[in-house]
Amino acid sequence: MKIFENLQRVAAAVAVDELAGGTFGERVKNAGIAAVMGGISSQQWRDYMALFADNADQLRLLTTPAETDPSYMAQSRAYIVTNSICGTITGTRTHLNVERAIDDNLSDADDGSVTKPFPVPPI
Repeated sequence: MKIFENLQRVAAAVAVDELAGGTFGERVKNAGIAAVMGGISSQQWRDYMALFADNADQLRLLTTPAETDPSYMAQSRAYIVTNSICGTITGTRTHLNVERAIDDNLSDADDGSVTKPFPVPPI
């Protein structure tokens, strides 16, 4: 799956889980807070971004800034992590203000190399 699709899937899973009285949105929010507090080089950042990556290249893009990054990457990374912090109160729309071009030139194949910090409930 593409990064942007994973962002949308997590947002939908938060909404569905909240209606069912679940805690998935709180888990995403707490992971986002830990990522912000730890910073982009931290394991907490890597764990949080793993929610939205299905292969090593996607995770690298979300966790490792490079001089060759498109200009929108810094902003997209920032929005991905901060969009979750409001939690279920605002719908945890993790995809808001993230450039769809984030997936340009990336495979959407799940290569099994990314371990999610917790499962994303089905929607």
